Amino acid sequence: MASVLIALGGNVGDVRATFRKATSHICGMTQAALVARSSDYETPPVGDIPQDNYVNAAIEIDTELDPHALLFTLHRIEHKFGRNRIAEGRWGPRPLDLDMIAYDEPSSRPPAS
Repeated sequence: MASVLIALGGNVGDVRATFRKATSHICGMTQAALVARSSDYETPPVGDIPQDNYVNAAIEIDTELDPHALLFTLHRIEHKFGRNRIAEGRWGPRPLDLDMIAYDEPSSRPPAS
């Protein structure tokens, strides 16, 4: 199993409800176990597009998927929740943004003491 950190963000709709549903989809579609979830944090948007503040959080999962398969699945989940990467532009509003921020394969972990 690989330990993976995934950042969640969004500023369109009921973002906290979207996070709950997206986390369930992530675990189900990747056969992953949810290890931990951060608190939610509100941050101002970046760029010149007027929009609401973002809500951000992070989760840690354990999964057997390799990084490429996991990223493909995360993009499918974003799309399922209404994400359109082309139409939104670089810093546009979005219902859900999923970023894989760390992927730790078991062989790269320090030995347990």
